[in-house]
Amino acid sequence: MSKLNVSSSASAALSTADVGYDLILLWGQSNMSGRGTPYDTTRYDPSDPRIQQWGASGTYAGVISQAIEPLAMLDVPSGIGPGLVFARWYLHSSPVNRRVLLVPSALGGTQLSTASATGWRRGVAGGLYAQAVAQAQAALAAAGTNARIAAILWIQGETDGDNGISGATHQTDLDALITGARTDLGLPSLPFVMGQMVPEYLATGTRAAVNTVHLGTPGRNTRCRIAAGVYGQNLGDGNHYNAVAQRVMGRSMFDAYQRVLTGASDPTPPAVPGQVTGLATSSVGATALTLTWSALSGAGAYNLQQKTTAGSTWVSIATTTAGLTANATGLTTGTSYDFRVIPVSTAGPGTVSATVSATPVDHGLGQSVVPARAYSLRLVVPGYAGSAVKVRRSSDSTTQDIGFVSGALDTASLLTFCGAGDGFVDTWYDQSGNTRHLTQATTTTQPKLVSSGAVITSGGKPAATFDGVDDVVFSTTPNLFAAGSASVCGVLTAATPVAQKRWWAEAVIAQTNFQYGLNQPDNVAGGGLSRARPLVSIQIVSSDATYQGAGNAFNGSIHQMSGTDTGTVMAQWLDAAVDLAPVAYVRGVGEPTRDRFAIGGVVRSGSLAPLAMNFSEAVFWASVLPTLDRMTAEANQKAFYGTP
Repeated sequence: MSKLNVSSSASAALSTADVGYDLILLWGQSNMSGRGTPYDTTRYDPSDPRIQQWGASGTYAGVISQAIEPLAMLDVPSGIGPGLVFARWYLHSSPVNRRVLLVPSALGGTQLSTASATGWRRGVAGGLYAQAVAQAQAALAAAGTNARIAAILWIQGETDGDNGISGATHQTDLDALITGARTDLGLPSLPFVMGQMVPEYLATGTRAAVNTVHLGTPGRNTRCRIAAGVYGQNLGDGNHYNAVAQRVMGRSMFDAYQRVLTGASDPTPPAVPGQVTGLATSSVGATALTLTWSALSGAGAYNLQQKTTAGSTWVSIATTTAGLTANATGLTTGTSYDFRVIPVSTAGPGTVSATVSATPVDHGLGQSVVPARAYSLRLVVPGYAGSAVKVRRSSDSTTQDIGFVSGALDTASLLTFCGAGDGFVDTWYDQSGNTRHLTQATTTTQPKLVSSGAVITSGGKPAATFDGVDDVVFSTTPNLFAAGSASVCGVLTAATPVAQKRWWAEAVIAQTNFQYGLNQPDNVAGGGLSRARPLVSIQIVSSDATYQGAGNAFNGSIHQMSGTDTGTVMAQWLDAAVDLAPVAYVRGVGEPTRDRFAIGGVVRSGSLAPLAMNFSEAVFWASVLPTLDRMTAEANQKAFYGTP
């Protein structure tokens, strides 16, 4: 921003013969009216006793009153615009005998190039232009002796672009408005200061053509300047600046006003950017994917667009100024989509990138990554055609596979099979397709699924009860520690245990120290046994609070918990919130191969360290899930099981 030019507008010396108001006319649509949030009238957006307004609506319509944010525009602003900020800077360069009278006339969602009375085209009877001129004349009369109109501030163009108005038509109407306002107000040299539309959204409709007209306006009209748009400070709604941007815009428009007075030219805008390259998709899940691309010199923002491959209409899905990646969400599994990116600068949008295509696919919990193991009492991996569990009934120890109905456990068949007795899990089938099924042949150590003819539930959904004494299901094919990295997303209910209990783990059956697991109950009572921590052999000391989670994961309530291990860094989440920030560790060298994977406890040294719990679901990956995938899985489990 330039320094204040106190000599360019008027002498700063007091002139008792020239006491009065300088009127600033605020015209345009919503970014002039005020949508900038969050605002703060105490610290950042205060009123000033020397700044008044001639309101257009509400209690203070048609009277001079204190200018307070939001201003009394034709609509009801939800935030601030640039007007009051401009006025405060204007006062810095004005003698103390002058005051400011803002004349707020803007109305959100309005068009320039239209014959409708809700538009700004000059010559339309009863239109916004005619109303604004009449309001300015009334304010000037009410302001009294020595009052004068100092400038028109104008931000508009989004609605014209959205409605496909051509650059030529918009230019004709804008130039007519500028010339007409000076004629109708009797001020042929009246400064006209424009604010640019939000740069990130210039690729929408014909806004690029409208923006080109705006940038060329000072060359077609004398005493007209433009304030450049503000990057990276918008409401994310495709149209509006936030409060930070409006404060910057108010100052920038004052700087542009100073350039009118001094005859200085506007800064040269950057060139229109070229074409983005390297657009690619990754982490293609059931309803979301990640887009990445290469940096482009001259691009201040990137506008991401998508359409179905079979469709023809492109829609904007994200605009970013702070990176070279974005997520596409809300996609439909099995539908092919096309994606492209448009670079944007204040000069306008650049060349559209080449198109890339992708089809969302669900490998379980909406994931782009095929799981290594998946155990659940619902159909958690689409396409899995097997049963959920093999159940043994208490009446005669007969077993039967129980599958799914519409993706849910077939409880009708389960209860018919078990009758009034109990049902126990003999085999828990792996839905990943890797056939890493969990079994328990000893009938007295099988987890219970049905009790006295009723399905056991947790969070209103079927669950298996592990008694915390000897119940466990396991396989002899552990694979997560050996893979070098891992992730887990699970749901269970467990009361605060005693030390050395586990809800899942890999271990060496003949040894004690070589255990592996994520999101396990803490080992030490003093450290908080209700909290979770990762478990890796003897490299993570049980008493080291560095590895202790912050929340109460094991407190008798149902919880969703997630963990990741890169092989050198572990992290965990509780109910989708960070529970243990990424923390480094070092794996041991030459560790023996794990030979047991278990749910219900850890099998080591020939014995079991079990956890009493109601177990609902766990999905494991032999890799670190991308952030988008992990968050999608967490949201899926939280929504299904109703966890906090």
